[in-house]
Amino acid sequence: MKRVRTKPPTRSGAIHWRDLPHSQWEVEISQMLGFRQAQDAYRDARSLWIREPRELTPMEQHEYLVQLLGEILVELRVCRDVYRKGLDAVNRDSKLNRHRYTVEYAVAPRAARLLRGALKDCLYISKVSFDTLRLLFDPFYPPPTARGEMQGKPARDLNQLLARIIPDTAFQGLASKHESTRGQPFHISRVKSRVTRWPGGSPDLMKVYSSAKSWIEPASFLWASVLFEVKRQHREVDLEIYGRWLDAQEQRALNEIVELYMRHRDPRTGRISQADLLKIAEHADHLGMKPHELLGKEGRKCLSDVNRRNEKSIATVSEIVRQRYRLPIHTRSLQGFLRKFLSDALRDQRSIA
Repeated sequence: MKRVRTKPPTRSGAIHWRDLPHSQWEVEISQMLGFRQAQDAYRDARSLWIREPRELTPMEQHEYLVQLLGEILVELRVCRDVYRKGLDAVNRDSKLNRHRYTVEYAVAPRAARLLRGALKDCLYISKVSFDTLRLLFDPFYPPPTARGEMQGKPARDLNQLLARIIPDTAFQGLASKHESTRGQPFHISRVKSRVTRWPGGSPDLMKVYSSAKSWIEPASFLWASVLFEVKRQHREVDLEIYGRWLDAQEQRALNEIVELYMRHRDPRTGRISQADLLKIAEHADHLGMKPHELLGKEGRKCLSDVNRRNEKSIATVSEIVRQRYRLPIHTRSLQGFLRKFLSDALRDQRSIA
């Protein structure tokens, strides 16, 4: 699995992540989750009935699974809201960075922990044994014998096994360099790759895998749903920074432009010359990028106003660089908005690198 940084960087005037009032915010999250609206009573009563220790019908099993997922999504969104509000109040770093940090360092690890808890609950309806899951998914079971293999002991219990399958970092790094994919930990291909661990003849893992489908299928559904939610929250930040959701091709082009911008700007002052900015704009034109794709929300409004005033609309990024006149109704010229967009995009990529 991709290694990711577990702590965000600090900048002058910013408070380090470890020094934030996490315990205070955890209390606020618990209070928000614990308070129930009057209209929630019927749903809560249904939840209590489904959670009774008894044999569930297929329909009740489905409802139970949806209930688990709903509780996870609610908590992740409450966590997002509490941390955003708290960071906006105590940290003087860029607002956009704060919102990216919220997803990367508060929401993503919580998502992994909540998913592990939900998967334990799934055992309640699946009747799949711990020994079966360890046989299929524990990378250290049976204990490694060949030199060069990862060394470790088999999981002692379900908590340790799930922590190996879904570590706290499982959903981190999803915004870095447009890494929008993440391997499904319960896919059959992972089981097939373990056949070589039994040099004297492996058990029929495909039969074991089929026997555990009653746990694997809901586990895969929960994994995919939680992964989608974390990616969706990153896209919320994309909307704030870029004013739109970026597809894969747009993201690759933007990464290339931001990397070029980073190479040309002065690392001490953060400034970039007019000539270098024009080179970047010409490269953006070569990549087929449109002027509005390198402007934020206010920059695009300025572009529309400039196009209305001019006889000929601005059609290339290079033309933006030449637009140094500031309209009275805007705080920057078009070139200024381009510089701000590139600076914000670079700051965002550094926060998730």
